[in-house]
Order: sequence, then structure tokens, then C-alpha cells
Amino acid sequence: MMFISNRYHAELLLNTGSRISIRPIRPEDASLESDFVSRLTEESFYFRFFDSRHDLALEIIKSFCNIDYQTQIALVAELSIDESNEEKLRMFVAVGQIIETTNNRGEFAIVVADEFQGLGIGSKLTELLLLFARDRKLRSLFAVILPENNAMMNMAGKLGFKIRSSERGLVIAELPLDETSRENLT
Repeated sequence: MMFISNRYHAELLLNTGSRISIRPIRPEDASLESDFVSRLTEESFYFRFFDSRHDLALEIIKSFCNIDYQTQIALVAELSIDESNEEKLRMFVAVGQIIETTNNRGEFAIVVADEFQGLGIGSKLTELLLLFARDRKLRSLFAVILPENNAMMNMAGKLGFKIRSSERGLVIAELPLDETSRENLT
């Protein structure tokens, strides 16, 4: 088992009073990940997975949770609600990942449950993912985005990603991570 640094953990207190824990995903999170994916709206599912079928095979869900942390990272934003003195309701409200590809680049992806969008969760997840990219000394990050996913393109633009169209009708957002920009990511 790979040890993953506490550098990739964070706690957020939402203005609703809810507490969100951001942490690396673990193999035992498969049921929480499956529940998260099933709660995504059709649009959010389509924007993240480029598929209109709103289901993923259990083997795919398990593969999302079994990360090597050498060439990839997946972080989850987890909400815990005290249901009683003895029981907590736990659920994922966002998931982000980077998978290292060829030429020392990383593919970036993130999805936040609709009811938790606009609360800063995606920004904090992205901040921690960028920290991983810096630690891995990646040359750049890129995201493949559907052209109708304006929210993702806006977020990428605000982070400094260069946006361009691809020959397949998709949008490619790329963030160069030269030595200077890696040092400025905090």
C-alpha cells in the first residue's frame, strides 16, 4: 500500500455549517463512489463521462478507487452528517483526479454534485490536485471538455488554462506547468 501525504487533505466549513473533508480516495470507498456517481444529474454525468447512460460498471467504480498515487491521484470531498449519537451519514459530494500521461503531462478531471456547486469545493479540490501536479513535476495539465460544459471551461479559464478546440469537436484546456508556475502553485 502506498503512503499518501497529508498534503492532499483539507477541511472545509461551508456557510451552511456543513463540514467537508477532502482526502485521497481509498479502495474501501467503492460503495461511496458508486452512490456519488448514481446521484449525479444526467447532465453532470454526461459532462464528466461523455456518456448519456447514467451507470458505470462496478469494475470501473472499483478502478476509480484503486489508485497507485505514483502516476495518478483521486481526491474526494466527503460530507459527514451526524444522524444520531452513534451513526454518521457519509457521502461524496465531489471527486477530482489527475492521471499522468505520456510526455510528463497529466489529465485533469473533476465533478461536483449539482447541489454542492458554487460553494468552493471544486476550487479547493483543484488547488490540492495542482499541488500533486507540482510534486510530480508535471510539465502541464490538460482537460478534455465537452463544448457545452461552460462551467468547466470558465473554471479552467480562471485557473489560467489555455482553451482550444480539437479536431474531434471537443475542447482541450491546457495549463503549462513550467518551473516558475509549479513554484507558484500553493
